[in-house]
Amino acid sequence: MDKLQTIDDFKQLESEFNEFFDTKMAPMRFKGIANHLYATNATERIKQMINQADLWVEEMNRLIPNSNIKIIEGDFTDD
Repeated sequence: MDKLQTIDDFKQLESEFNEFFDTKMAPMRFKGIANHLYATNATERIKQMINQADLWVEEMNRLIPNSNIKIIEGDFTDD
């Protein structure tokens, strides 16, 4: 995969990420939806999704500033 393809793939991912939050997650903040979900386990499941995303962000924050670490097919390697 070349650099331009990687940049294009990242831009597509970024667009999908923004669309997902704008169309799927943002409406959950509104009281009507929250009231309907309150009596279910959806609140806990939403918290689990947020925690999972938070762990991913923490991992990425550790990796991004370290130019010596590369990700190869899901594994971390130090050069």
